[in-house]
Amino acid sequence: MNILILEDEPLIAHGLKNTLKGLGYNDSVSYGEYGLAAAAIEIIKPDLAFIDIQLKGSESGLQFAEKCKLKSIPFIFLTSFDDHLTINNALNKKPISYLVKPIKESDILVALTLFENLKKDLDVVNIEDGKKMYMIRSKEVLFFESNSPYVKIHLENKVITVRNSLTNILEKFPEYQFTRVNRSCAVSLEKIEFKGINHLIINGIKIPLSKKYSSQS
Repeated sequence: MNILILEDEPLIAHGLKNTLKGLGYNDSVSYGEYGLAAAAIEIIKPDLAFIDIQLKGSESGLQFAEKCKLKSIPFIFLTSFDDHLTINNALNKKPISYLVKPIKESDILVALTLFENLKKDLDVVNIEDGKKMYMIRSKEVLFFESNSPYVKIHLENKVITVRNSLTNILEKFPEYQFTRVNRSCAVSLEKIEFKGINHLIINGIKIPLSKKYSSQS
């Protein structure tokens, strides 16, 4: 599992990396600057990120968390601050966990356990359609297309049509993975191949982009 660490205090970053290695997570890489970490997302495609909220410079860990959400990368916040404002701002980004420095190995282990359990819970979603039950891997979904009273679930190798509402189906999937792009479509953020002013392209399919939803995708 690839883990990215964004932490501008070298001793803390080094300690976290060693702790992860001791827990069996050998593939971790740390960055002390926002720009380097942002570029690394595209290269190493991490499965999880540890993010320091307060960074040197104009960018913050909260901004980096938004980049992670766009790439469907779960994240854990690190911070020296435990005031209500910082906590509320961080929790609004929906991290897996929130660790206050100095960080103990037991805290990291609990956060990683939460992550592993979350992966198991969210990887497969059960969708009922009358007497049928479809087991759908969220990573295989390209986009959802609603045509009331049905929703087409476009997967990498097939399309499943179920009698349901788009709103109900989206509630079953992690919100950091999918977003509405128009009234009848929601797409996987990591499957977007091209984004224009008025449309997106996923798997070669052109999907209209509504002004109402354009800022969310």
